Amino acid sequence: MSKLSDQDHEEILTLYQATIEDIERSKQWLWTVTYHTVIAQGGLLALHTAYTSSHQWTTWLFIILSAGIAGVGTFYVRLARMGLAHFRERVTRCLDKFGQPFQEAFGKRPEKREIPSISIIWVTALLVIALIYFATQ
Repeated sequence: MSKLSDQDHEEILTLYQATIEDIERSKQWLWTVTYHTVIAQGGLLALHTAYTSSHQWTTWLFIILSAGIAGVGTFYVRLARMGLAHFRERVTRCLDKFGQPFQEAFGKRPEKREIPSISIIWVTALLVIALIYFATQ
């Protein structure tokens, strides 16, 4: 650990606090995207149920829309995960600058847990696709 001036210490502490807030916002965004994707899947299923048609192409249209919604949701979840990885790396660098006494005062680095949001999105999409497909058979 290098000796930090008071100004450097304050700047790194401010960066550390801002990064912790960024991590929380990224997690909230990740879950918001996941929830909205699941809600959109439910809305798509409700539209399919309300829309009765004897045409086979409408079933495939709803299936393609369901897969498309899941794809868009997955894209945004991956963006949120990349942001989380970046912010976690920044926290690690800040903690390394402060040294052992700071780390002891604020505890160990939090464990990185993988959030299963992409799995939730695709399981929901497959369930909706199955319900749409078998409802028309």
